[in-house]
Amino acid sequence: MSDFLAIISNVKIIKCVQGNSPELARSAAYDKLADAFPPVDVIIRNGVAHIFADVPGMSPEDISVYVYDCFVVIEGLKRGRNIYRGYELIRLERHFPSFKRVFRLPFDAYRYEALLDGGVLHIALAEN
Repeated sequence: MSDFLAIISNVKIIKCVQGNSPELARSAAYDKLADAFPPVDVIIRNGVAHIFADVPGMSPEDISVYVYDCFVVIEGLKRGRNIYRGYELIRLERHFPSFKRVFRLPFDAYRYEALLDGGVLHIALAEN
């Protein structure tokens, strides 16, 4: 675990990929919807940005985190669409949405780590 990220309890590390994509600026501009899923908090302290996303019931295999310079992309697809295979459906209200959230940080991320614990995704990104 990185020295800039201190989380206790059982955590699972999610792999991050770094790259570069100028098209993300447009996506980040549209990602300001109040009802966007998953709900997130983005905070910065001592040169480290922390993104917290509520993703209950999701596993690390369901979530991808990409870092493109100052942009962070969180994508996910909750498994379970076929959990009722072979059953007659009477009512189906729960849905398993896929999602994509894009955030622009005020700095380029140099070090980063993503952890999933208790249905909360925590991404920590340090600037150069």
